[in-house]
Amino acid sequence: MPFAIYARVDVVSYRNHINLAELALIQNDYKAAHYQYNKATENFNKISALNLHNALHTSISLGNIKAAKQYAWKLSNLGINSLYFTNSITLAKCLAKEKKWWERLLNNCRKRSDNQRLENAAYRKRFNQLLDMHRELISNKTRKNFKESPLLTVQYAHLINSFTSFINDNGFPTEQILGIETKNDTLINEHKAIYDILSSYYKGLIYNKALDEICLSAVKCGELDNYDFAQLNDQNPNFSGRIYGTSNYFFIYNCSVYEDKPAIVEFTKPIDVKERIDSFRKLIHLEKLDNSYLKMTYSLTNNNDKFLIRDQFTLIYPFSDNELQATFLANKRFLTILKDCK
Repeated sequence: MPFAIYARVDVVSYRNHINLAELALIQNDYKAAHYQYNKATENFNKISALNLHNALHTSISLGNIKAAKQYAWKLSNLGINSLYFTNSITLAKCLAKEKKWWERLLNNCRKRSDNQRLENAAYRKRFNQLLDMHRELISNKTRKNFKESPLLTVQYAHLINSFTSFINDNGFPTEQILGIETKNDTLINEHKAIYDILSSYYKGLIYNKALDEICLSAVKCGELDNYDFAQLNDQNPNFSGRIYGTSNYFFIYNCSVYEDKPAIVEFTKPIDVKERIDSFRKLIHLEKLDNSYLKMTYSLTNNNDKFLIRDQFTLIYPFSDNELQATFLANKRFLTILKDCK
């Protein structure tokens, strides 16, 4: 199947509005966040379940039941498990007041889920076969033997080639095809099944140019979340040659926040690390690192399951000796001390 080379205008607009909505959320400005979520969903039909979740809870925080019902219905159209609604005290209390509408919502969840299962039965069967093969191949037992086993390397290369061909022939595995995964019934699972395969791939076992290009194209047409793609790449930036700063840029160590030193020397020419990372982020429509830092701070200080903000600091545990600590700190810039940190 053909994949987009350039990002569609609606994808770029959607992601810009989502970023602005999240920035409003972390300031508890629910009115502004609600406006941005409305704008984000106006002309884009591949809205992720995670963003619908945040939009739904934003509407509830505002007491806007009409909007909350619209976002809840969009989630049900994605085939989300009805337990997502019934097991959430907040959602049930807000949405179950109109019993007939509530029953229609839950029935729609079940109907859409069943339809997805039937319509994509062949796709899911083959995808799950590849996923099982991958999990067996990358089990803890075999992972440590990869470098010493040419056979495992050949088997993994064959698996990645099969996975690439499968996507080329059948399309990228999206939530619309595989359905929405939840955890504890009431939260959107950020770790989707496809990331098992892509995570091991982007750790750098074997490079497959075709799969890398497919993932990049899926990001640009909105089938693969840009932040998820950035996280996958940041496991081993040397592998793809791209770095997005979702990990190993902002750190917490001993109740203090640090960032990487602002400049490195490459080919005798000073390169600003933050500018370099932001240039990569811009290509996939991620906000600048400074905005990501604000979201990380929110995630750290708000133990709130209501909104799902994925940006997280990289936590560094105490070093075993002073020399290692000195080496780490020499390459970092101090930003701030965390309040009420233990």
